[in-house]
Amino acid sequence: VIAIESEVDPRVLERKLKSFLTPSLRRGRLVSLKRIQARFGIKPENFDQKAPGGAQKPPENVSAKKEPARTT
Repeated sequence: VIAIESEVDPRVLERKLKSFLTPSLRRGRLVSLKRIQARFGIKPENFDQKAPGGAQKPPENVSAKKEPARTT
């Protein structure tokens, strides 16, 4: 929890956490794109909406969440 709060690089954090697992448990579990889309209700047509500069627009029915400012 402390490492997550201190904004450690996610890949470094993943490597450190995986060091506690046995080699057989360290193997990545691949999840298909179709399963992810089904799980989170993502429709393929949402990927056709491109914003200027190649960035992707959020779907119309989803509002962007603004995170509160961090205080230390």
